Amino acid sequence: MSLEILLSVLVVITTGSSVVNGLDANAATKEGRGQLLNIIDLADRLGIFSFLLALDETNLTQTIRYADDITVFIPSNKAFLDLPESTREYWRANPQEYKKQMQYHIVQGLFPTELLVDELLLTTLDEPLLARFNIYNHTKMSDIATYQGSVVSSGNFSAANGIIHLIDQIVDRNRIQSISTINFLESNGTSFSKLSQVIEAARDSKPVKEALSRNNTLFAPNDDAFSKLPGGYFDKLIKDRLHCEGH
Repeated sequence: MSLEILLSVLVVITTGSSVVNGLDANAATKEGRGQLLNIIDLADRLGIFSFLLALDETNLTQTIRYADDITVFIPSNKAFLDLPESTREYWRANPQEYKKQMQYHIVQGLFPTELLVDELLLTTLDEPLLARFNIYNHTKMSDIATYQGSVVSSGNFSAANGIIHLIDQIVDRNRIQSISTINFLESNGTSFSKLSQVIEAARDSKPVKEALSRNNTLFAPNDDAFSKLPGGYFDKLIKDRLHCEGH
């Protein structure tokens, strides 16, 4: 088994197929949105004043007003009201962080509810950060849809230049910048030093590059697992991959 095949087996990219239930699925098509309000005016019509104020304070209002094909997950007025004063002070002292925080609620592309499936990763304006959409199924109540952990309370408000969904909390972008796979393995070097070597040897290959650039689930064998391989197999695995890359 080559090193590249081994890593392809270990790394699993998860996708979902469930569709959101319980939300209005009558989003207008792009061709039919010409007479609709733009996202800023629609948000004003919906009474989502706190988010609009945040856009003004971060100089994003005109960007969103004239953007094409975006989906905005807007926190409720109560979500802003419930913000700790320490968070407000941090944003005032760090306007660029405040701006990125708002950009993280804005997704590139049109995503009516019928396209929002479980485990969907969405590209935000706060690149390169992605946001995860999830659907939690229940047998005795309506399914719960979330945008990066914030519950979607209603959705599919169609605007001339995009779609609005409402969420119950402000998503903290700083909490989702998780440690990278490589850094995690290095920080647990006594347990995963062999796997770190394997990934390092093959990290320039296309499959490994693509896997490390996305959110993924890694089934990580520890050093004890590698020690059970036949004698010399680990060294051969590393050398074979390096030999292949040299050609």
